[in-house]
Amino acid sequence: MYRPQDMYVGTRLAALTAIDSGITTMLDFSHNSRTAAHSDAAVRALVDTGIRGVHAAMAPHFGDWDKQWPGDVARLRKEYGSDLLSFRIAVLATGEIAGPEREFGPALAAAARERGERYDDRTGADLGRADRAGVGDSRGGRGAGCRGTAGTEH
Repeated sequence: MYRPQDMYVGTRLAALTAIDSGITTMLDFSHNSRTAAHSDAAVRALVDTGIRGVHAAMAPHFGDWDKQWPGDVARLRKEYGSDLLSFRIAVLATGEIAGPEREFGPALAAAARERGERYDDRTGADLGRADRAGVGDSRGGRGAGCRGTAGTEH
């Protein structure tokens, strides 16, 4: 099982590799958020590299975990959010892979709305933070000034 330190090392290596390749923005599709410490480690790696990023947290697909997701995303946003780093609740399109609690649906959409996220109820498309300019907002990691984007999964 991945330790928080493993999350840090893997995310940091991915971010540094992206920067070395000229990529300035990355999506961290973090589907191994087993504990708050795991999430903190992944986010600290992004902060420590200085890359513009989106930390999209998701519950693990298997194994033991603290059940802190999706609520922990609000804590991460409050603690680490900046002009370079934003946060999203990551979900799967269907529950066929990892079960219904990880698929987009009415219950998860309601939980996201409670945390200030906006999603299209039919498609699950992320419409951005309710208190931000929207999906094109450069603080969300998708601004026109970005030279390139990359993603990492863990």
